[in-house]
Amino acid sequence: MLSKKGKFPKKDLRFKRFGKWLVLDWLGKSKHHQNYWLCCCDCGTVRPVSKPGVRSNSCGCAPPKPRTNCKHNKKHPLYEMWKGMRTRCNNPNHTRAKNYSERGISLCSEWNDFWVFVDWANKNGWKQGLTIERKDVNGNYCPENCTWIKNELQAQNRTTNQLTAKQVSFIKAEYIRNPDISWAKLNDQLGIKGSRNNIRHAAIGYTWKNIQPDFNLTLSDVIS
Repeated sequence: MLSKKGKFPKKDLRFKRFGKWLVLDWLGKSKHHQNYWLCCCDCGTVRPVSKPGVRSNSCGCAPPKPRTNCKHNKKHPLYEMWKGMRTRCNNPNHTRAKNYSERGISLCSEWNDFWVFVDWANKNGWKQGLTIERKDVNGNYCPENCTWIKNELQAQNRTTNQLTAKQVSFIKAEYIRNPDISWAKLNDQLGIKGSRNNIRHAAIGYTWKNIQPDFNLTLSDVIS
């Protein structure tokens, strides 16, 4: 139930256009003091509308516009992944810049638009639990060089992970012999440049799941 009691709104919206709405007249206020306006849509629909142009731009005949503002991007499950790609490639002060921007690895210009990246992801097999992977680790982030893999496989394929299959067989055997083994010491003994987490992940089977322990291998067999 609308009432025209009280003052006319300070902002007169009559004969102004908001999207497909053309405001025809002020109808009054609701019991909650909300102004309602009589609006005509380009498709011919006429109905009361509160806050034309704020709550709606048409009667529903027009498809919704993509949400491109940062506030809504952050709610999307791909946002942090997309943000991470851009930061690693564009920020020279990033902690992993030496593995990305300093090696000349960049993000293709079309993927600077978040929703273009989302569209590519949906058309190329993305689903929850997968992460983006460059087919050529020396190549750029672009549609031609990217695919989707499980997180644990990406950890195995990183350029910072310098382990070989033989080293992994040795590590797994050492871990079985001594579950309290020092990862830092083993990392130094093997001469691995990457994080000691690479060795730990391999030992517990988080990465290199298909490699079996070889108890016949010695340290001298696997030193890089």
